[in-house]
Amino acid sequence: MKLDLPRLESVYEMAHDGAQLAATRFTNSLEIDTRVRNTRIAFGTPPTSAADERSVAVAIDLDGFLDGRCFVEFDESIVATIQRRLVGGRFDEPDPALGRSALREVGAMLNNGFVDGWADALDADIDVSPPSIESIGTPQRQVTASEPLELSFWSQIDTVDHSRAFTLCFVPTADCVERLVSTDAGERAIEASALRGLDTLLENGVASMSDTVTAMTGIEVETPTNRLEFISIDRLPARVSNGRYRSVAFSFHDTPSGYLLFLFDHDGASALVRELFGEPSHNGAMARDAIQELANVMTSSLLDGWANVLETTIDHSTPAYTDDMGAAVIDPLVVGLSERQEFAFVFSFQLRAIDTSIELDVYTIPDEADLLRALRLLETKPIEPVAQPPSFTPTEATPTAFAVGDLLESDHP
Repeated sequence: MKLDLPRLESVYEMAHDGAQLAATRFTNSLEIDTRVRNTRIAFGTPPTSAADERSVAVAIDLDGFLDGRCFVEFDESIVATIQRRLVGGRFDEPDPALGRSALREVGAMLNNGFVDGWADALDADIDVSPPSIESIGTPQRQVTASEPLELSFWSQIDTVDHSRAFTLCFVPTADCVERLVSTDAGERAIEASALRGLDTLLENGVASMSDTVTAMTGIEVETPTNRLEFISIDRLPARVSNGRYRSVAFSFHDTPSGYLLFLFDHDGASALVRELFGEPSHNGAMARDAIQELANVMTSSLLDGWANVLETTIDHSTPAYTDDMGAAVIDPLVVGLSERQEFAFVFSFQLRAIDTSIELDVYTIPDEADLLRALRLLETKPIEPVAQPPSFTPTEATPTAFAVGDLLESDHP
């Protein structure tokens, strides 16, 4: 099966519009102002929820042109608010049955609003089952490797004070995926097998990066989350968590080309420098040098692994270091990509140190035209494990001071 990018863009907008409709109904019913923070399409096995383990989900099954499972995950704090607004008291006090009934009613309203947005755009009849309350994780349909393409639609809705309220998700069946996004041919068509290959290639790159971090710092790391996603470029900044980051950005060129962004939160960056130098006072130029050098070697490790598989040469720019808020860090990259395309495949993952507070978020944002060429190369090439990382000794190199915007003017045509 081939994935048709124009149709994928259309169903993305349907999902976003459905989330907007659900959020509006929630606001009108409970008088709690909300906003759709981001909508994304995730490829592969539906991702593990990022919600608190004490959160709860309300699910419905769909039948008709849309076939699969739709569910809404409520954050624990918004559950308590719903209880107070509708029945008073806490979720389990004084009447758990009444509280569950209220939550089920709100969950059904949100799920139905989400589905209605799709039904209006598709002009199709969609049957829905009665809602059920389920624990986190259980609403997700189990997928198998034999299915032609695995994807799920996710929309995160926040309150206006930026706290997480709930997440809407639709996990279609394989037949539904084929109805929504498959094609026989086209300039912007991608073989599903190539997309699987890209996911595997990127995961190999993550493994190489993890080994690089350990070799450079002696810190054992894990990668609890990694995900290949499809997202509207103008909504990409909302994909980055709120907060202040020390970031390092690169542009890379050839097949594929695009941008690579490393986001260190301030506490994690300070912990990294302490691990490298054994002193807590290195928080200025030396800290910047260490973070840049780590990101630079990790970037080389990732891109060299891709180039070996694709039999290409991938060059990258000098690092652009920034200390700013998350959305501000990624905005210049969005501007550069938006001149050429409206949507992007984004591979995001997290490196988390096992015994320290270090966490690192990494975003790979390729240029669509070059990515399509790379995907077509992957249709016939086997993917082998990437090379072992180089050794590293921290140095006090002279800092390279670049703004992220410099990547757009000098390094990326």
